[in-house]
Amino acid sequence: MVRSSLTPIALPAVPSLALHAATKSYCDGLDPFNLVGADDCFARYESGSAQTCANTSNVVVAHGTASETHALITQSTNGAGHKYTFNATGIYAVCAQARFLGGGSAGERFHSIDSSMYAGGGLAYWSTYTNGSTPITMGVHLVSRFTSGSYVTCVVYQNSGGNLDLEGNVAWKNICIALIRKCS
Repeated sequence: MVRSSLTPIALPAVPSLALHAATKSYCDGLDPFNLVGADDCFARYESGSAQTCANTSNVVVAHGTASETHALITQSTNGAGHKYTFNATGIYAVCAQARFLGGGSAGERFHSIDSSMYAGGGLAYWSTYTNGSTPITMGVHLVSRFTSGSYVTCVVYQNSGGNLDLEGNVAWKNICIALIRKCS
């Protein structure tokens, strides 16, 4: 059927922002519809170096090179890897990638973003079973509220029966953190 003319569609009324003025957000001082905080920030850390993941061990991933930094996020060492401390309470997006090289035996490959704020740590994770012959790239993403002084780490695990390496390529071994909004 071909329509020769278009009939306008009545859209429902959209409440004005004034209706939300009395709504108290736990992110004080920000318009509840503002998706960017007062201090826009983004940080990216990466590594072009391979990293060994021992069989049945949780390994904190090392991202030694800062390609972009911000004062609201501090990188520091955590064993052989790194942790990322939030210097302001806020809602953050955290995205991390890790790539296990192929050639190992069959088994589980696991990648998570862990936080100091939660017992057990894992906030977001990806687990898969592989026959071991092909590389496995794992991306983990989350949006969460973090308090000032809390931190996240990237953790990998595998149970192939031997050591496996994470590929040393900045495209596959990185973490990006962005502040969405500051909160009180």
